[in-house]
Amino acid sequence: MRKLIAIISYIFISALGLAQSKVETPAPSDFDYKKANSSYNHVYLGFDDLENKVANYIEKTNANLTDNKTTLFLDTAIESLTGWHFTYHQNYDGKEIYNSQIKVNTDNNGTITSVFDYSFSSDLITSNTFPNTYIINSQLNNYQILNESQLIYLFNNEKLTPAALIFHLKDEDYPFALAIDNTGTIIFEKDLSLYFDSAVTGTVFLPDPLTKAGVSYGIPFVDNNDNDVPQLNAQIDTVSLTANYDSSSGVFLLESNAVLITEHSSPTITPVTSLNGEFYYTRSESGFEDINAFYHINRMQNHIQTLGFNNIVNYQINIDTHGLNGSDNSNFQSSFNPPRITFGEGGVDDAEDADVILHEYGHAIMNSAAPGTNTGTERAALDEANGDYFAASFSRSLNSNSWDSVYTWDGHNEYWDGRMASSDKHYPEDLVGNLYTDTDIWSSTIMQIWEDLGRNTADQLLIESAYGYASGMTMLDAAALFYQADVDLNNGANYLSICNRFQSRGLMGTCPNSLNEHTISLGSKLLNSQSFAKGSDNVIILLNRTEETLISIYNINGQLIKFSTHHTDEISISPADHKAGVYLVEIIGASGREIFKLVRF
Repeated sequence: MRKLIAIISYIFISALGLAQSKVETPAPSDFDYKKANSSYNHVYLGFDDLENKVANYIEKTNANLTDNKTTLFLDTAIESLTGWHFTYHQNYDGKEIYNSQIKVNTDNNGTITSVFDYSFSSDLITSNTFPNTYIINSQLNNYQILNESQLIYLFNNEKLTPAALIFHLKDEDYPFALAIDNTGTIIFEKDLSLYFDSAVTGTVFLPDPLTKAGVSYGIPFVDNNDNDVPQLNAQIDTVSLTANYDSSSGVFLLESNAVLITEHSSPTITPVTSLNGEFYYTRSESGFEDINAFYHINRMQNHIQTLGFNNIVNYQINIDTHGLNGSDNSNFQSSFNPPRITFGEGGVDDAEDADVILHEYGHAIMNSAAPGTNTGTERAALDEANGDYFAASFSRSLNSNSWDSVYTWDGHNEYWDGRMASSDKHYPEDLVGNLYTDTDIWSSTIMQIWEDLGRNTADQLLIESAYGYASGMTMLDAAALFYQADVDLNNGANYLSICNRFQSRGLMGTCPNSLNEHTISLGSKLLNSQSFAKGSDNVIILLNRTEETLISIYNINGQLIKFSTHHTDEISISPADHKAGVYLVEIIGASGREIFKLVRF
């Protein structure tokens, strides 16, 4: 079993903020003031003592860490199928620079494959006057406090401002973080919720009544205040699953290693149990949502494990299928221990629709793979999009009817519009800067890859790439990570399909049809090839430009070995990364394409 190592636990600080939002409202104040500086240069470190080697590399190469009061802290080190993923933050003079982050991704050979730099220069600190105890306490009296306040530096108005970070609970169900400056003024606020054993049998929708029946929302296929009608009841399926038998009470509980159906949010509706292992309900009964959510999350977790991921959401998530005071919304909350999902009941009950259930569980998947990285509108849109993708991927695997109408039953009706996973939007001109409306650029593209490669391959590549996610990254970065996942897992077997889909959406550069395609010289120069061949030194490629350049390395059989994106005029390739043999280095830029041959003795 692969391992998750939590070096430093920031339960509240690293909590994510997204929603399965049905109202397109502006997101709470966030840190979308810049993009992360991304690098895909491959740097071989060696696998021995990798954690320390990565830290030393970052400290030596990052200009924002040169101040003697600035220190680097490791938050998480997570192992995926193809390597390790290290997440760091900065402290200055013993206080955290809030939401600072450096993400380093390596392969299993100890080679850095990408770095996302979301750090800050200490030159941005113009004051060291923090809120005093009196000012902090005056704010604490106004809230239901979740955790002790913390002194931090917060990026605000183009500088790092001394502040106090306060975690509180709003309306009993919604954890928030806020920061105040030394005058007591609230300068930042963020919703920390993410919206949107024994054999038993039960009744569920697979995936929802409209998809199964092949119809659109309309009489008699309407919510009608949860009332049963024969046409809706006819779409219910009976399934078998594993739950927990409590021998002390003699009842079956909706509990597994992955899921626990609980009561943690108003209205108070006790989770259903069974004396005989049968959970047979219709949608007019509260037990239907319990068994529906329980089944779909367990099924998704089992699917993830069949793809090779044993450290994704490897905890028992708490689920309340009747919560949020009956509102028409749902959320994932990582700020509780264990994390929880709460489903609302406004309109169509959210837990009746597998799309809503899997979207929210998608947040749990993303948070588990890359915790504490959900910062920036475009990065947040990726989490929303991936949740939509998981929903569409599952629905399409069952039934082709309306698979692209995400929230087929819960949305696309009088309650809200739902979302689509089949748009033709193009990056970046179709971005509008709203994390709930930019989703379909990404989800639609990955669903096209799903068409080409099938569910299992597309799901596996998306999850593997998610380990590399970092704060401030863009959809371009996500595409590069997805592409790299195929290189690492499949030796680039799906190179052309993936590249063509991304290229058609503006997410990747031009894709060659073959290695023998006509080349146009870019004026690049190859240096040190003899030393590379002998294994004594890196080969250097001088590009004579700084435009975005795609570098692909193939073996003599045409298999893709490595892929990277560069914005520099010089690229270094280490001989330590390559076995003896002949290699072709393909260089693609805006003005042409070149191929160089490399030999490694």
